[in-house]
Amino acid sequence: MASRLFARRRRHNFIERFFGYTDKVVDHLAEFYLSVLRRALHWWFVTLPLAAAFVVLTIRTVPPLIGGELMPPMDTGIVKIEFTTPASYAPADVEHVLNEVERIIYQQEGVETVSSVVGSEPGEISFGGGGATAQSANITVRLVDRLHRDRTIWEIEDQWRAGLARLPGVQSFRVSEYGATPVSTMMFASQRRPVLTRW
Repeated sequence: MASRLFARRRRHNFIERFFGYTDKVVDHLAEFYLSVLRRALHWWFVTLPLAAAFVVLTIRTVPPLIGGELMPPMDTGIVKIEFTTPASYAPADVEHVLNEVERIIYQQEGVETVSSVVGSEPGEISFGGGGATAQSANITVRLVDRLHRDRTIWEIEDQWRAGLARLPGVQSFRVSEYGATPVSTMMFASQRRPVLTRW
């Protein structure tokens, strides 16, 4: 019974006929690829130098034409500021310096949030806070996205570095942008400026 039922010819619908044609095209392409591959393997002493020359030519000509970087810097809108004060400073003195640093930060338009942490609790180990002293501070600044700012994150960082360098009580500081991956949606490549640390 099965042999008789499956032996009957049935009409194929449009989708089946369409994919039947595409299957034939793919089969022809596969046969062409296999024939080229067989000849390339047979004439390997010619194929390998040609392939190497093609790779070198591509590396030398394509990147300058399209431009780009493997890991381009990104304007993520998040800045990390770390600074230390002299070891003789009392908590009130450190808080005063922190207020001055935050005043410099808020002079920049587009600042959304500022999160500040001073020192760490004695005897406690926390993520990102290990080894911090009572005279050190970490600040995380979140800016509006690049489309709503006239200046890049690197220009803003340079302005803050200049302000921190003139601020009394700041013994050392570090200003850097928060990292991200190249697949970020808000990516604006620019020449990265070196992170400056004053001691």
